[in-house]
Amino acid sequence: MTSRYATESDWDERGSSYTKPTDIDRLLDRASELIDFVTRGRAELIYTSAADLFDTASAVARAQKALLDATVDQVEFWQETGEAHDVLGLRGTLIAGRVQVQHLPGQLGQRTQQNLMYGGILFSGVGVI
Repeated sequence: MTSRYATESDWDERGSSYTKPTDIDRLLDRASELIDFVTRGRAELIYTSAADLFDTASAVARAQKALLDATVDQVEFWQETGEAHDVLGLRGTLIAGRVQVQHLPGQLGQRTQQNLMYGGILFSGVGVI
C-alpha cells in the first residue's frame, strides 16, 4: 500500500482554485499511487526514508514538498481533464471510425511532472539544481 503524499488539510493550505471534491481522500490516494507507479517506487522510498537518502534537511524538505505539491496538482489535473483519462490511459491521438481526436492529455498533469522533476523524483538520479 502506497502512503498518501498529501492530506485534505494540505489541499486546504495550498488554496486550490478548484472546489474541493467530495471524495478528496480517495483522489489523493489514487494520485499518490499513480505518482509512485510513474516514479517506479522512488516516491514511496523518498517519502518513507528521505532522511536516510539525502545529505541535508533542506533536500529532505524539498523532496517531500515536491511529493505533496505533485499529489495535489494531480488531483487538480483530474478535475480539469476528468479522472477517466488516467483510467483509460488516453495519449496522443484517438481514432474511432471517422472521429479523430488529437492532443489528449497524458496520465500526469504538467505541474505534477514539473514538481517531480524539480524534486529529483521523476527520473532516477536526475534533479534540477
